[in-house]
Amino acid sequence: MGDYYLRVEAVNLDNFVYDTNDISTIRGGSFLLLDTVNRLESAHDLKGLLEKVSTGASAGLFRIIGNDPDDVKKRVKDYLNKKTEGHATFVVDTIDGTGLNFKTIQEKLLAKNRWSQWQQLTIPWGKGWKGSEAPCFFDGIRPGLEDEVVAGKGVKKVSSSVKFRRNSRKQLRKDIYARILGQESCPYEFTSNLENLSEDKGQGVLNKKIAFIYVDGNKFGKIRDEKCTEERMLQGFDRSVQEDFRKPVLQKLLFHMTDNYASRTSDGELRLETLLWGGDEIEWVVPAWKGWEVLRLFYEFDPPPAYDKTPLTHAAGIVFCHHNAPILQIRKLARGLADLAKSRLVSSSESHKQSDIFHYLILESFDMLEGSLDPFFHSLDNCL
Repeated sequence: MGDYYLRVEAVNLDNFVYDTNDISTIRGGSFLLLDTVNRLESAHDLKGLLEKVSTGASAGLFRIIGNDPDDVKKRVKDYLNKKTEGHATFVVDTIDGTGLNFKTIQEKLLAKNRWSQWQQLTIPWGKGWKGSEAPCFFDGIRPGLEDEVVAGKGVKKVSSSVKFRRNSRKQLRKDIYARILGQESCPYEFTSNLENLSEDKGQGVLNKKIAFIYVDGNKFGKIRDEKCTEERMLQGFDRSVQEDFRKPVLQKLLFHMTDNYASRTSDGELRLETLLWGGDEIEWVVPAWKGWEVLRLFYEFDPPPAYDKTPLTHAAGIVFCHHNAPILQIRKLARGLADLAKSRLVSSSESHKQSDIFHYLILESFDMLEGSLDPFFHSLDNCL
């Protein structure tokens, strides 16, 4: 029997997570993937078959424990399909690592995953589609088959995929926060939409304004490639990022928001949306009046994160805008700002290449951005 590894990754996220401007659907899709991949090792249907090596927001690397790799691969696929009701797209591949170094194992599995992705439908078929009189109210593509109560708009017809994600959103959020924090249950309540998150007339012109924060690790892939040549090293890197840094940051943030009246609604709900967690990236949405404070809490973490004496720095993009701006475009802006910030590090002196950095944008009106965002970023780059 060989020494087999299995790699799983959720793909085509633009058709399961980022296909609507509805924050509840986005959160539900993102947390479903995070929960599904991170529960593989302990899932009842797979118990004793997998040993986790490394997991991220929507991907995981596992060692297969003494079983037929083809059978394990089939069981994993069946589990993923059942957990997401066929609405998400996953690639699952195995490799015999006998005689191969760890880096080669990872590269071959990644290549097999990409090949598998090209052989799948871009938009998941789920349990099949039926005809409808109109498309989904939120995604505008899939058939609108299910009734869904939409705040302020009454009952609307949505797709089965959107319905499934929206139904999953609240409990999954609490379950995942509890798991990240290492608690049996999550003691916090959160706002359910961006209007409630951002509404506070006492904030003056910032009332109903949000801050979208995107954070990405600087050269984390390069650090992993150079330093994580063995399983234990990759697992040590994951601990440095998730357990030693991001878990305490989230604890600090939640404690701060609980103890700060401007971070809570009158009902005691925390004004925080986490849209992406795990891997190298984080996406948060907070009220505009808390944007700088949250970024400061993240960057002022003490001691600064590091792995094997290498600083783990981050680039961020933060966009201040109205709460009803199209969130997918705002997300692209925030990610683009972080990429611009990283480009500044590349051209900086050696002493600054391993630095934290961020760019910000105050968006008075989304009408100023029409069509492709590339010309906007080009003009912004020339101004910096």
